[in-house]
Parts: sequence; C-alpha cells; structure tokens
Amino acid sequence: MNTKLNKYAQGLTTDIPQEHRNSTYLYKSLIRKDVEQTEWLIGLKEKDIAQLLADHATITSDNIVTEDMTSLGQATVLMAGKYGGVIGAPHYNEQLATDIEERQVETECDVVFLKARSDSAKEAFKQLTGETFTPYVKKHIPKVDSSSERQAKIDAMRAKYLTKA
Repeated sequence: MNTKLNKYAQGLTTDIPQEHRNSTYLYKSLIRKDVEQTEWLIGLKEKDIAQLLADHATITSDNIVTEDMTSLGQATVLMAGKYGGVIGAPHYNEQLATDIEERQVETECDVVFLKARSDSAKEAFKQLTGETFTPYVKKHIPKVDSSSERQAKIDAMRAKYLTKA
C-alpha cells in the first residue's frame, strides 16, 4: 500500500492483517455495517434536534404572568416535566429554554462527530479495498396482505383444489 492509511484503516489492519486472504471481504463488511449504524444514529440525532427546536419554541412562546398553576399552559407543564425543569415563574422557563438550547447544541455536536466518523470509515474503505464506498442495496420487502385478503386467498384455493366434483 503506497498511501498512508487513516486512523480508522490503521485500526482495522491492526486487527486483520492485509495479507490475510479474506481481509478485503472482512474490511468491506465491517466498514459497511459501521457506516450503516453511524448513519442510523445520525438520523436519530437529527430527529432529536428537530424535537428540541419544537420544544424550545413552545417554551419561549409561553408567557407566564403568575405562578398560579391554573394560569400555566399545559405545554409548559409538560415541557418542564420532560426536561426536569421547575414548573412556575417566567425565570424558570428562561432557565428551561437555556437547558433545551444547551441540549440542542450538544446534539448538533454529536451529529458533526458522527459524520466525521462516517467520512473516515468511507475513506478507509477506499484505502483498504480500492473501491468507492457504496451502501448495501436494501431488499424489496413484499407487500403483506391483510388478514381478510389472506383469508380470501385461502378460501379460493380451498374451493379450487379441495372440492370434490
């Protein structure tokens, strides 16, 4: 190999020597699964970010004038319970909004780190196999008939093949 391997590829070649006959297959399988798992996790984190944005908008839109529980919006009470905030006065909601914003930034950092990991794995794939990374092609999942459709097919087969003339 005439190119310097990135850290991800170096780790794989430490565990599985390149001289091994099945090393290319093992590299491809491990990297594909790692990238697949990382991209799944990125998707979850992006959904979390969207939820945090919506929750932040809910908290910052409520205007609490008094600490009377009857004046609190239901959404504020739920948000405070969800994120462990104190239910009540406006300054508590400001603190809760800051907490949510902090979680959002941390989650955005997670996405950046995971994308870097995925990019590193794809580069290692190219370095170790000489091929450009392509994800697995997902198999087509056949449509599952409803119970009534399945029962109709069974009845049709029974009528066609099992009835005596």
